[in-house]
Amino acid sequence: MRRIGDLMKDLGFNSEAPLSTQKAFFQHLVEASRVSKIDRKIEPIANEPQQLSFDFEERQETDVPQDKTAKTQVG
Repeated sequence: MRRIGDLMKDLGFNSEAPLSTQKAFFQHLVEASRVSKIDRKIEPIANEPQQLSFDFEERQETDVPQDKTAKTQVG
């Protein structure tokens, strides 16, 4: 594991800088770490799996297009 001092140096923190600069650096880190819902961009999954139906009898009744102009014979 790395020490926090090493991490801060990697981020550009200067321990020799004035106190106001050090405070501003930390405030910037805090503000940069906040993520709002607007900042998040969630891409929809292009190939989402679909639930398959294996109830073929019921499926055939609903998939057959019904011709509204066709007359039914009563007999």
